[in-house]
Amino acid sequence: MKTKARQRLIISSASGPDFSKRMGLEHLQDRLTIEERFSGRHPGLRRLLVRFFRKNFFRLSIHSFLALIGKRAECRREQATPITRINSIEFPDRIKGTPESIRILHLSDLHIDASPALAFYAADRIRNLQPDFAVITGDYFNGYRVPDAKIHELLDPILECLSCPVFGILGNHDSLSCVPHLEKRGVRMLLNESAVFESFGIRVLISGIDDPHLFKTHDISHALQSVQQDMERFHLKLLLSHAPSTFREAEKAGFDLMLSGHTHGGQFCLPKGRPLATNGKYPRFVVKGPWMYKSLYGYTSHGLGTGTPALRMNCPAEITLHEIRFS
Repeated sequence: MKTKARQRLIISSASGPDFSKRMGLEHLQDRLTIEERFSGRHPGLRRLLVRFFRKNFFRLSIHSFLALIGKRAECRREQATPITRINSIEFPDRIKGTPESIRILHLSDLHIDASPALAFYAADRIRNLQPDFAVITGDYFNGYRVPDAKIHELLDPILECLSCPVFGILGNHDSLSCVPHLEKRGVRMLLNESAVFESFGIRVLISGIDDPHLFKTHDISHALQSVQQDMERFHLKLLLSHAPSTFREAEKAGFDLMLSGHTHGGQFCLPKGRPLATNGKYPRFVVKGPWMYKSLYGYTSHGLGTGTPALRMNCPAEITLHEIRFS
């Protein structure tokens, strides 16, 4: 009964259509069950102590090792000062006549409550990029708790500097209860849904799926239900997926481009950028930066924020601008 009451509470707080219609009833039930497991149950004193010591032992070990090799200050800078990356992709013969292009701002893994100052730094960088639209591929916050309304205000510096449409999806650290707050701030959340962006004759399909990593409530078929008959009319078919694990499904469904995050680019990489960990079971070629699978172009962002520890090595935090050219 407790779980059902919580489900009714979250569903009734949503703005717009019922979540069950937006993401599918079965996926909604699965997500709420997992959210209840992570945020509704008190872990108990023993488990809390184990979690505390394990987390802090790992953090202190990383800090001590980096201090020993003289890299701790540099690793802090890599996290605190995100770089701006430009990723160019060309789709020839899509538009006849004068070559056209669109610019897509891509943010991911903000974990903004762990490093609130990042929002102001990122806003300064974003302000002059002039994207046609922006996407945020999940993990707005840190941890698995349901964030209160005040925490959402930490996103305001970034969202207020964007004068273009913003589309978002949920990640494995995000609660469904975030959706009304994000949509109130102008983010068009895609929960196994699709939207259409059109500018100067360029039609872009933007499909967004729910988290495929922890919740596993993603559904590309459901996302495409409303546009299945019009797929050939789009000059670009874009899929937003928090984790890059869905790349095979995306290619099979006919998408041109998939944008993801989740991996933090490895966060700790060897000097030539090879990740020490992938944060999931998928090929290393999709873990960071641009990649291609058959006809599908992809990009996996390093992300803007981190979890614990707030450090990066040979893998700077990033803001990405995708320049898509049609010629």
